[in-house]
Amino acid sequence: MYTCVLAVIGHLGHLDRQYRAQCVQVVLGLVLFFAGTMKAYPYLNRAESARQTVMAGMLNGLQSVPEVVFGLWLVSGLYSDTSRKIAIVCFAAFAVRTGYSVLSGEESCGCFGAAVVHPWYTFGFDIAAVTALLSAPPSQERCRGIRNQKAGLVGACCCIAMLASATLLGSQVLRSIGAPAIEVLEPEKWVGQRFPLSEHVDAGGQLMSGRWLTVFYRNDCSECRHSDLIPRAQRLAGEWAARSLPLRVCFVEIPSHSARQPLVSPNSAWSIAHLDASREWVGKTPFEVPLIDGLVVASLGSLLEGELGSNKGQAQ
Repeated sequence: MYTCVLAVIGHLGHLDRQYRAQCVQVVLGLVLFFAGTMKAYPYLNRAESARQTVMAGMLNGLQSVPEVVFGLWLVSGLYSDTSRKIAIVCFAAFAVRTGYSVLSGEESCGCFGAAVVHPWYTFGFDIAAVTALLSAPPSQERCRGIRNQKAGLVGACCCIAMLASATLLGSQVLRSIGAPAIEVLEPEKWVGQRFPLSEHVDAGGQLMSGRWLTVFYRNDCSECRHSDLIPRAQRLAGEWAARSLPLRVCFVEIPSHSARQPLVSPNSAWSIAHLDASREWVGKTPFEVPLIDGLVVASLGSLLEGELGSNKGQAQ
């Protein structure tokens, strides 16, 4: 394998700069064309477009036009010296943007529409693209002399790095396309609304009637294992069952990325349900969602208020 890589580098190093520059610009043009097409592809953006107005959707689609046009220009090879200079500025700006995304901790760079690609991949590709463009300027001169041969080998290495990063970037995009849609769990926004996950929880129908304290957790979540939320909910479930109160606890497991020992064991005092794997559920765990007849209430106190009041009345 190592010998093959050296052979490829040596072969590319002896190619004239003009041919190598054309190869670089064709690859970058195809990437830009693909990225612009992904932004405009309505299937990948169906979830987002459903929340947008028609005008907002048109504006988002128009953002992809410059990428597609410039990508086709690079592939065509017309005015290659001018297109190369613009490409250097373009990919340098992309590198600044994706570098900022990396430092900000963003989960996706947004370069390929709704496809989720970590900024690290695009940042590496942008840097490789700028380096390859700088090392392979279009020129009619052949590589002659030791100095030019060394420059040719450096340019070949840069081209290989760009092709490798483009391959890795493409694999991440394809993997993202086949992955489940991402859904962000924001329980603080559910207060006063019908429980929005009833169709995705295997016990969703049961949770839509009566008073429930639902606790969401992951088996592979370290915070879930160290938080007192789950033990507290288990103690409440035991107390409510002992007092025969019509208050129940349901622990809802969010699909985990790795197999771990179950965090919550079956018990007659509480129920265990599971969130389906139709989507990639993103959110900070654990968290609790109090429900009264399917309606999300603000706090555990709101859930207890009516029952404790009626219980006191019966005692009097």
